[in-house]
Amino acid sequence: KAEGYKTQLTAREKESQLRNEQVQCRFDVQNDRITDLEQQQSSLYKAFELLQREIREHDRERDTLQTNLGMADLQLARQLEGEQQRELQEARTQQNNHQQSIISSAT
Repeated sequence: KAEGYKTQLTAREKESQLRNEQVQCRFDVQNDRITDLEQQQSSLYKAFELLQREIREHDRERDTLQTNLGMADLQLARQLEGEQQRELQEARTQQNNHQQSIISSAT
């Protein structure tokens, strides 16, 4: 009987040891998964930061282009206004000259 109990005890110890090793293996696998997920999360945060930086840079470029476009539009509007003023002045001068020549020829 003692030999049977000893065999059962040995079998239970081996079974217990096997279960402990399985549990430890599962913990190791879970720890590896956690480590991988942490690394993936870190990579995602870095990628997100890079995208944010790139978006800010594009926003700055867009703002600069809009400012330059606004300034160019303003300059063009001033130039056109100046040309219109000159044309108007020339038309008035020609009209005055024409009126004076009519007056001069009438007298």
